[in-house]
Parts: sequence; structure tokens; C-alpha cells
Amino acid sequence: MTSDCSQRREIAHLKGRRYTRRIPTILEILMSALLLISGLYMLYTAGLNKAVYADALLVTGAVFFTLGLINLITGVSSILLRPHAETVTP
Repeated sequence: MTSDCSQRREIAHLKGRRYTRRIPTILEILMSALLLISGLYMLYTAGLNKAVYADALLVTGAVFFTLGLINLITGVSSILLRPHAETVTP
């Protein structure tokens, strides 16, 4: 009787875990898109050479763009490579 309850608890835990990973990856992709856009805008502004601190904008834009790209690759790969159906055998 107790093993049946523990198996049900484990199945419920795995079902809940399947849906909890989706929200952080969507937020991760949104954050990476924001970093990419702001990085590209900073690179564009520094490239126009109208900014007072063009060198600082160039470095900051490159860092934001790189972080956004790494974050986007990580988020998309975690969505594509995660298992879609988790089965638990009793």
C-alpha cells in the first residue's frame, strides 16, 4: 500500500516538473531578445559616432549582443532537446 502511494507521488512530481521548465526558457528567450536588440542599438549608436562615449557604447553593445546570443542559443536548445514525454513505469 505504501509503495503504491510513493509511486503516485513520484508520477505527480514528474508531471509537475515537465511543465515547470517551460516558463523559465520562455523568459530566457525574451531576455535574450531584449539583450540582442539593446546590444545592436548600442552598436548602431556607437557606429554613428554621434555619442559622447562611443567607445564605451561599442564595448557595452558587443557584450550585450554576445550575452544575448549565448542566452538565446541556450534557451532554444533547452526547448528543442528536452524530452517531450516522460514515462514512469510502476
